[in-house]
Amino acid sequence: MSSSSPDHQAGELSSSATKPTKPTQSERAQEQGQHGHDSRTRVIEKAEQILRLARGPEDHILHLAWAAADTANLAILVRFQIPQNIPLKKTISITDLSTATNLPADILRRTLRYAMLNDLFTEPAPDHFAHTPASAYLATRPHVADVVNIAARELMQITLHLSDGLELQQQQRRKGEKVAEDAAFKVTYPEFKDSNVFEFIGGDAELSERYHRYLAGRVKTERWHVRHLRGPPREKSADACGNAKQLGGSSAHTIVAIAPVCPPTTTFVVQDINLIALDQGRESIAAASAHGMVNGQHQATTKISPDLEQRTTFLPHDFFTPNPTPNADVYILRHILHGWSDADVLRILQNLVPALKRGAKVLVGEGLIPAEGSPAGGEGQVKRDGGQEKMVRMEDMFMLAVHGARERTAEDFARLFKQADPAFELIGVTGGQNGAFQSLIEFEYCSNAQSSLKE
Repeated sequence: MSSSSPDHQAGELSSSATKPTKPTQSERAQEQGQHGHDSRTRVIEKAEQILRLARGPEDHILHLAWAAADTANLAILVRFQIPQNIPLKKTISITDLSTATNLPADILRRTLRYAMLNDLFTEPAPDHFAHTPASAYLATRPHVADVVNIAARELMQITLHLSDGLELQQQQRRKGEKVAEDAAFKVTYPEFKDSNVFEFIGGDAELSERYHRYLAGRVKTERWHVRHLRGPPREKSADACGNAKQLGGSSAHTIVAIAPVCPPTTTFVVQDINLIALDQGRESIAAASAHGMVNGQHQATTKISPDLEQRTTFLPHDFFTPNPTPNADVYILRHILHGWSDADVLRILQNLVPALKRGAKVLVGEGLIPAEGSPAGGEGQVKRDGGQEKMVRMEDMFMLAVHGARERTAEDFARLFKQADPAFELIGVTGGQNGAFQSLIEFEYCSNAQSSLKE
């Protein structure tokens, strides 16, 4: 398919992929789930609108300004495992909790009483604390704590320095100096002024472990869950997949998600520069193959083949160098490109091109910003509720702070792929269903670049 309009291409994919005479079970479930999500979204949006109106402009603005206190409170709870040290069915005294967490009783008391105002914990009797449903969820869902343990610490520290980073960039421009794209990161961690955040994480074993637990935990949450990659259009295109390669594949959760909808002989290659991540991926795939489990959790709706481990290879690879594994039917970049500037994205794609054969697919899983001048859910745009768009734009602020990078529109991706090689054609865009954070942007390579690799 060729068209000068990415919006038109997305529309064509949608219409051609959703015209079966009978809806499939997956499509019916998706439709029902979307209806329930839409109803829930309307309730949340109206409730938040009432709160903003009740507060008035001044209180609303100040409420936003002081929101970091909520994040700081969460960071304390998770870092010192306070929820896990409170019994699920009974109370605990502040003295016993102080002993269990090695925190002073006064600090604990103040921390818990602040958390209670966010519906975390309750105090049935003076200095005796117990769980609410929300705090019990945090105590019993390790993946949520793993997300908070990076989001409320390193990620929030860097984001809070975003204005300082922008001011530093202004000073660098005035002095004619090289402008640091990731200035907020460098202001936050000045001892790493000659490094980027990935080198910062990779140089600290404890932080690296927490970061990859954060990534693994995030894909278990509703908005980021990897099952959103298995929508009906992708299931149809997966039928022709003989081998797939994931760049920056980290802990291989994407492979576990898509493997059940690929032919049983499909082979997979997970590529990442981080050796710790590759080791975690091997463990995940081994557990999935042996027990149908990922990180200790049963995948009830996923039929995982016991030979998945034998069909999956883990390969160290820097995607700023030529890709060493040609001939794949599908290449997957999930939550990779948003961490890099346009110039770096071009380098990543141009280093991928020599490995591509005619007809190879490149799947990009990212949050999509609505096109400029077009409301969310407008023609050619992924349908997204207000809370979903805020999540994508929040991620955009994180990318600006941490990497000097960005979330993008579908048009941005189409432009970058065409700049990397005119042979890329945008096939379509799907996603944004049931509150999913990511959309899936599908490209096809319509040339024979790989032939030059063999010469």
